Amino acid sequence: YNPCWDKLQLVQYKIVVNLRAVDATAHTALFEFARRTEHCIFALACVGAWDFEFNIFTSSADEERAFTAQLWREFGDSLDAVNIISYPRTIKRVEYPFKDEGALFLKATAPVSPDQKVSAS
Repeated sequence: YNPCWDKLQLVQYKIVVNLRAVDATAHTALFEFARRTEHCIFALACVGAWDFEFNIFTSSADEERAFTAQLWREFGDSLDAVNIISYPRTIKRVEYPFKDEGALFLKATAPVSPDQKVSAS
């Protein structure tokens, strides 16, 4: 695997919104708000635990805070709650083959020495 270097150190924020009432005009306005916001990568109208979801992809939490502040300024009367979840993008080191690979295929294999492993980081 090759790391996607331009996406490292970025954070994806999921901002879920509960509205006070279901309103077609509010949904249209929220989609337009998402369209004109630079760091919003997509927006969804939802049915269930929350009414709307925005995804912000940025290298700084300042953009998320600016997005949320603008959301409250423009739609504060329509909003019941706003929850923010962050997903940091980091690189992980994984080595193949796994030591317990034989257990996956239900047959015994010889153990792998450290010099036979290949790094995928």
